[in-house]
Order: sequence, then structure tokens, then C-alpha cells
Amino acid sequence: MKPTTNLIKASCAALLALALIACATKMSQQDRLALKRVSIGAIELPEKPYVLAPGSGGAALVGGALGMALANSSSDMPTALKNYAAKNNIDVSVYLRRELVSQLGSKGIEVVDGNRGDAVLVVQVLQYGLTGPFNSDDRFPFVQLRLSLMSNKGERIWLGYAASHLMESKTTGVEPRPVPDFFKDPKLLDREFRKVTNIVVSSATKDL
Repeated sequence: MKPTTNLIKASCAALLALALIACATKMSQQDRLALKRVSIGAIELPEKPYVLAPGSGGAALVGGALGMALANSSSDMPTALKNYAAKNNIDVSVYLRRELVSQLGSKGIEVVDGNRGDAVLVVQVLQYGLTGPFNSDDRFPFVQLRLSLMSNKGERIWLGYAASHLMESKTTGVEPRPVPDFFKDPKLLDREFRKVTNIVVSSATKDL
């Protein structure tokens, strides 16, 4: 991936983030007081994760476990990451659901099955994968999340958004590594994805 293309994609992602934040919907006090239970539908991930490929320096590191993963996915790094995560039972959608159940519970909101909720929380994973600074080959997992709370009448009563890679002050504990390191150590990738799902859910629901 060329640096110019990376820059364009990153700029578009930043603009999208600003647009989503700008159109965020706050819940009325009356609606919030009435909100005791919500249901959550299926949490689907994008077809492929996003991977900011290493630059010229990092390209020399492609080999070993990463080289094998790429060889098994037609030299497609996003597909390699997707397959590697699945092989090692690293499921971002599961981690997000767990965090939502836990963090909403701490706010006095119970997550229930079926149509028994006061509202439906629609969870959209806009993107996830590995990203990092352009002047370094280090990368770290990220999740970009949009939450829409819909009333039983189908009206949106609240909107939350967060992108973990845009919250530098909150992600100091996330560990940047060269891409091959994540393919050598599935526990590392799993741990870091769990960290960012905790961060992104906390940020997206902070006003709920």
C-alpha cells in the first residue's frame, strides 16, 4: 500500500469520525430514566479488517508466521489477519458484546434477549484491524464503533460513536508492535483487541 493511499484513507476516516460525532444524539432525561432494559442484535464485523501495511522498512520483516499467513490468503494482509484471528478464536464481536453487557449493566441498564427491552441497541462496527503512525512500522489494534439506540417505535433516541485509534489519551496502555509480532503471538493480538474493545465501548457509551 502506498503512503499516499494510506494518508488519503486515514484522512477520510478522520473526516467520517468528525461527521459522526457532530451528528451524535443525546437522550432526553425522560427517555434515560425510562431506559432499564435493552436488547442487542447480531454484531457483525466488516468483511475484512483494515491493516495499515508496514512501510519500506517494515516490508523486510514480512516472513515467518506473517509470511505463511499471507501465502495462505493470496498475499492479502487484511484477509491474513481475519483468518489468523478466526484460527485463534479472537472474536472482536464477542468482546464488544461482553463489554456492552458489562458496561451498560454498571449504568443500570440490563441487556435482555428478544423483544423484552425498552429499546434496541444497534451496534455497527465501522472498521477494525491494525493501524499506527505513518512514520513508524509499529501498529496496534483498533475498533471504530457506532451505537444507535432505537425506540420500540423505530425512532432513534440516542447515538454514540467512538474510534479507539483517535483517543490517544485513553489508549496509552495499548502496545504498538510491528505487524509480524501479532502473527507470531496470538495472545498478544487477543490481549490488545480486548483492551481496545473496553476503551471504545466506554467512550461510545459515556453519555448514555
